[in-house]
Amino acid sequence: MFKSVLLFILAALFLFFEMALQVSPGIMTENLMSSLHIDIFWLGVTSGAYFITYTLMQIPAGLIYDRFSARNVIMLPLLICIIGGFLFGLAPNFYLAACARIFMGFGSAFAFIGVLVVASHVFSKRYFTLIAGITQMLAALGAMCGALPLIPLIDHFGWRATMMIISSFGLILLIIMFFYLKLPNKHLTTKPVTSSWLAFKSVARQSQTWMIAIYACLLWMPMAVVASLYGIPFVEQYFNVPFSVAATIVTFMWIGIAIGSPLFGFLADKTEHIKRVLVLCAVIGTVAFGFITLTPINSVTILVILFFAAGAACAGQALSFSLVSRNNKLEHRATAIGFNNMAVVISGFIFQPFVGYVIRESQSQLTTNYLYNGSSYHNGMIVVLFGYLIASIAVIFLIKVPHSNSSNNDIAMLKS
Repeated sequence: MFKSVLLFILAALFLFFEMALQVSPGIMTENLMSSLHIDIFWLGVTSGAYFITYTLMQIPAGLIYDRFSARNVIMLPLLICIIGGFLFGLAPNFYLAACARIFMGFGSAFAFIGVLVVASHVFSKRYFTLIAGITQMLAALGAMCGALPLIPLIDHFGWRATMMIISSFGLILLIIMFFYLKLPNKHLTTKPVTSSWLAFKSVARQSQTWMIAIYACLLWMPMAVVASLYGIPFVEQYFNVPFSVAATIVTFMWIGIAIGSPLFGFLADKTEHIKRVLVLCAVIGTVAFGFITLTPINSVTILVILFFAAGAACAGQALSFSLVSRNNKLEHRATAIGFNNMAVVISGFIFQPFVGYVIRESQSQLTTNYLYNGSSYHNGMIVVLFGYLIASIAVIFLIKVPHSNSSNNDIAMLKS
């Protein structure tokens, strides 16, 4: 058991490292704009470049894990992430910084699924649901460590040296994996890729697949836009609080989703009404972010509560994976989950640049040292509010839950 836990921790540390890389631009927005000589729109493009390869590699990553040794598959993407991290820290301009983010996204696409693959190798199937929940919490923890704890490092060493430190952690992890990550080559498939393409086409033809994907995309968008990039400067400028306080407030979105994911999952299982829980998540997000953007708030405590609620509401995207699997054939469930995950992660690629564009165009006067005023950030956050609202409308009126054999399908999924 000790060896199994050790192997799981090694794989989970890759996810931890990847999430820290993913969200790190959010803690250094002003530094990046100043060093790379870009405005906030191009900052969004730079950060969002990560999600190009991250999105495109979601389904191929699963196919690769099915066909090759998990040990080798994990180590190569980790190396690519490390290279991307070092390149980002050295990048003299926007173009190289964006390329570095593309490298990071490519490697990171293998992290989450890699943890689950390792878990399937070393743990009994009856622990898999628990392991998946722990993995989701570790991802949120990695994101938190890519934000608040980096403030003193950036203050003392600068953002470039901080990226070198983060990347060095990944390099140490790679060396440890090389010596200690030993996994059996079991569960490898020789199934032709063409059958996977046919499964993908079957999933894509289902209208409910698209409705659920839209919901999942819109409910992850606040994490990609607010928690990962623009949230800290928005809170700092709009609510007139110190940078460290703003970072603490926004970090509660990650705490919210870390707690909300297993909590709402338990609620959905207990009540057996997954759609009601999906509606609840979207409505909570709409109300919480509505208060943040549309009402005057002077209390840090209230902001913490509202950002926590807004983050917890995003747990709805995690529950959407269960629903999309129910709405597709049992033999296509893995492909359906991969399709849904693509919809989730593409939100960063679409909305990080778009919200940056809205913020830039809302600025009435010229920026000073790449600083945007609170009103401009507020206009960008209205896009996020509409995301929550549209997700609420979609789940209430457009998303359906199959009533026949749904529970049997879930049982079959757990047994397979």
